[in-house]
Amino acid sequence: MHLRFYLVGAIATLSTMLFFNLFSRWLGAAPFLSRAEEWGTSTQPVLRLNAQNEFHIAIFSDLHYGEEENGWGIGQDVNSTRVMNNILSSENPDFVVLNGDLITGENTFLTNSTHYVDVIVTPLEQHKVRWASTYGNHDSQFNLSREALFIEEHKHSLSYTQHSPKGIPGITNYYLPLYPTQGETPVAILWFFDSQGGAPFQASLTSETIPNWVDPTIVSWFNSTKSALKTKWGKDLPSLAFVHIPPTAFLTVQQTLLPNYGEESAHFPGLNDDVPLAAEGDGSQDIPFMQSLVNTPGTSNGFGREIALAALARGDKVIATARNTSSIQDLAAKGAHTIALDLSSPASSIKATVQKAIEDFGGVDILFNNAGQGIVGAVEETSDEELREHFDVNFFGHVAVTRAVLPHMRAKKSGTIGFNGSAAGWLTYPGASAYCATKHALAGLSQSLRTELAPFNIRVAIIEPGYFRTNMMKLAAAGGGVVANRLEAYDPLTGAMVQMSKDFVGKQPGDPVKGAKVIVDALKGEGVFEGKELPARLLLGKDILKAVLATVEGQMKGLEEWREENMLINCVYDVYDGAIEMASPTMTVTLSGIATAPPYEATSCT
Repeated sequence: MHLRFYLVGAIATLSTMLFFNLFSRWLGAAPFLSRAEEWGTSTQPVLRLNAQNEFHIAIFSDLHYGEEENGWGIGQDVNSTRVMNNILSSENPDFVVLNGDLITGENTFLTNSTHYVDVIVTPLEQHKVRWASTYGNHDSQFNLSREALFIEEHKHSLSYTQHSPKGIPGITNYYLPLYPTQGETPVAILWFFDSQGGAPFQASLTSETIPNWVDPTIVSWFNSTKSALKTKWGKDLPSLAFVHIPPTAFLTVQQTLLPNYGEESAHFPGLNDDVPLAAEGDGSQDIPFMQSLVNTPGTSNGFGREIALAALARGDKVIATARNTSSIQDLAAKGAHTIALDLSSPASSIKATVQKAIEDFGGVDILFNNAGQGIVGAVEETSDEELREHFDVNFFGHVAVTRAVLPHMRAKKSGTIGFNGSAAGWLTYPGASAYCATKHALAGLSQSLRTELAPFNIRVAIIEPGYFRTNMMKLAAAGGGVVANRLEAYDPLTGAMVQMSKDFVGKQPGDPVKGAKVIVDALKGEGVFEGKELPARLLLGKDILKAVLATVEGQMKGLEEWREENMLINCVYDVYDGAIEMASPTMTVTLSGIATAPPYEATSCT
């Protein structure tokens, strides 16, 4: 039987694609801005997709012109120019990104430092290719400053490099919008970040070096600008981010996912040639930057996508939602109906969006609430804002969507509602208290709904996976999702959670494709679930089953050990008037009300 699925947050996590230290090209889209006030307003043509609705980007990083300029470095610069010409001729890109360390400033003279940029961009001008730059740590040295480098680059008409707004460190913090072949609404945004580093211009040898990470004030500018652009254009736009010094996440990727870097050099240029990777700061200063990237809509992953694909493969109709529908266009190409839905939006907005989708789609048989996010931190160091945001996505958003769907299901007296829970709905993970709280709340909600909706023939279940190879652990391993204001007292706890993620990432036993098949079977009543009642709580994975059984057995043992003591305490403190009558934990709900089973035998304190 073919059914109609409504997948909330079919894509559970949204993030920005980040490129550094590699040559690549990206097919799809990108964006534009004005320079800082002192540089006036740019009059350059906006960037647009080409005639094939594509936008090819070539990335040149670590060119290091001017290095050892009295010896082998001269030939190195000649070879770099030759390679650039060859790539530009063979690839014919629409745009080029010069991704930092254009010049080895510590090897150049004051009189000619900035003129190396004129040599670098000559091949680009000869091929009439536009470009934009980020600057690196070697672009700030005794005889070379980022500011002077920008002034020189600004003289070239094909340069789209922008100057940072006033008040934030670094020079190359800006964005460029990319537009369709026709139209005035961008299809994507290119973000550029200055990871700083290097030495101050003409400073003494004892001067402090420039911090080598994306400063939190840059992150604040990024977040506020994202919000302003969303307001201006009425939606989130797909994004690509460029930065010279890689965030710590890429060191984790190198160590855990690319152990054989020598054999993989053809596939991961950059990562293979810098071992161990020289990342930003000491691994903690760039956490706000990484978290902000993770929170930026653009790409997607997780159970939701696999569930959508599994349902589509069976011939079912699927409504898939995400904060940005461009991140799930591949599902649309396979027949899914995609709509934009941000679970942190007001409930009234969610309700209106869902109701319109149901009207357009002709009804919904199955609702699966999938979206979720993780957060690492002790309760004391988790701010109210972080906790509320976490509950908005992991709990209240699902409540709003479920409420919006229920009138439709009640009217036809049938339907199935599923929630994507977690082992954290049974177990406790110190250092992930907020996440556990949302999953316990979701479990309680689903069980209550199951009883409330039984008279309407609406089935409810929570699916609680164990460790599956989704991106949530990858983000935690990279330091993403960690509370912003950590307390030193909890460093051993929070650090242990991050380290556990690093040690375990990529080694989780669960296959999300196979897990999605089980979930679809359960919701549709197919496979091993055919002819059986939908379980109230479906534990997905041998690891969680064993862990939950051990937890429940421990709880039962504790209750048994305290049975007599509990009775004595209640009698001594006389918390009930007269005899103690314990109502049955089971109750039957009918449309006329709630009928409870006979109470347990009354127990007297006398």
